[in-house]
Amino acid sequence: AIELLGRSALYSTSPVDLIDQPEFLNNVVEIRTLLTAEELLEKTRAVETRLNTMKKIPKGPRVIDIDILTYHLQTSKSENLRLPHPSICQRRFVLVPLLDVAPDAFCIVDHKPYRECLKAITDKTQLVELYHG
Repeated sequence: AIELLGRSALYSTSPVDLIDQPEFLNNVVEIRTLLTAEELLEKTRAVETRLNTMKKIPKGPRVIDIDILTYHLQTSKSENLRLPHPSICQRRFVLVPLLDVAPDAFCIVDHKPYRECLKAITDKTQLVELYHG
């Protein structure tokens, strides 16, 4: 079972890496589950498959992309699951909604609050705005 504990606002965000594509919509949810991180990953992949999300181009447009950003205080460097997500501290589109649901969250790898990671991002092309769809 998966219990929804919190949900961020929905944000319109500029693409990163492959910039010649439409903006993305991003948000973060906080959940509680008895599933292991690997079992949760299997569930997220099943949802992506069911919604027919196919990444035809790496980092390109897709219907949905579900990432596990953190999982309690676990770290993982397996081929299928890296925890915390390896790009978490370099992406405004991840940190802004993450801090909506967990304002005091911190990086267990860098041992610093995610709000400090957000302040350290100087890339002005990473636009993140509330979505008013």
